[in-house]
Amino acid sequence: MASFFSEIFTIKKVAGVEIILSPEGVVYNYVLLEKTGKKIKVLASGKGLSSIKNDIGTDIPVVLVFNGKGILSRSLKGTVEESELVEKIFPGGEEDSFYTSGIYTSKGTFVSITRKDVVDKEINEFIGNGYFVVSVSIGASIGACIGAIIQDNEYMSGTFLFRKGSDDQIEEIVYQVSESESTFQIGDDKVPSTLLPSFAVSFDFLLPITEYLKPQVHQADVLRKEWLEKIKFNFLKLSVLSVFGFFILANLFCFLYFNGENDKLSQENSQLLHDLALFQKLKSSVEEKESFLKKTGWLSQSMSSFYADRIASTVPEKVALLSFTINPVNEELSRKRKSLVFDHNVIIIQGTCESPVILNPWLNKMKSFEWVKNIHTSKYNYDYNAMSGIFELELWVDVEKSDI
Repeated sequence: MASFFSEIFTIKKVAGVEIILSPEGVVYNYVLLEKTGKKIKVLASGKGLSSIKNDIGTDIPVVLVFNGKGILSRSLKGTVEESELVEKIFPGGEEDSFYTSGIYTSKGTFVSITRKDVVDKEINEFIGNGYFVVSVSIGASIGACIGAIIQDNEYMSGTFLFRKGSDDQIEEIVYQVSESESTFQIGDDKVPSTLLPSFAVSFDFLLPITEYLKPQVHQADVLRKEWLEKIKFNFLKLSVLSVFGFFILANLFCFLYFNGENDKLSQENSQLLHDLALFQKLKSSVEEKESFLKKTGWLSQSMSSFYADRIASTVPEKVALLSFTINPVNEELSRKRKSLVFDHNVIIIQGTCESPVILNPWLNKMKSFEWVKNIHTSKYNYDYNAMSGIFELELWVDVEKSDI
């Protein structure tokens, strides 16, 4: 978790600016680097103060390295403590009046030193123009910080030649003015030797791999802490906004989800109400039909087939049946009530025979059935053209012994 936050609260994009002081004027070289994981990429590079304003702007932190007039570089024998550097080069000089920078080589200590007032003017000018100067380096020492990523045994950084020893460590740093410019492949980028100091100072800030003695510049220390606080504040602001955004999105999602569920339930409720109304309608219809069937006797146990079979088995040979009606419609009551009314437990038998005498034995035989309550001839008409009579019998069933 600590490494996670340390990775977040670090500067990942920085512009290295080399300021070369000379009697003819100040020369500016710059390289803009970006760190992604452990990979460094060149985003922009060039020369001149106007190009710096265009490519860098004031929203990217700046690291400065000073070279040229007023910067004294020396090689000292042995390992010299940082507190002794000023005394070694300027005996009796006040340490608080100088900025020093150095690196330990296999042959001793390489030191660059300058009076503070020589570079403070440029530092303050950069700060005054709105740039966040987060680190400052002096002289050629910074060039040694990229020795490990350059394959050559010798390489030029600005006006200094760096030589490596057999252990691939910097062995010697020599001032040397080269008439031609060299180009070095560093990762996916090609960097000219004149821009190596700018590249080195920004590279060391983003991914320090070589220890060297850095000058203590109060303004840069304050601005670096301020920039890191700015990163923390922006992270906190983004985190708070993200949390609020998450809750807003969650709230929106919940609203959309439950609103959709509400619409779905409303539709289901409407469908249920419709189905309930239909059910009530069907129920009422069923109850009406059930009432009708009860009134008409259709719900009672049916013996119709039995009666028809028993009666048919007694029909004489000289009798021809025309119709056989069980529970006939009562025409008179149906007209009065304006609905069908049936005579329950009644059977109407119609047919033809040559003589009414034939009917009497048949009636007696049917009367012998225990379920026959009564039977009589309700109509008899003789058709002289057909030489036969048309009859109608009414049979009442004993409801106590059988129910149709």
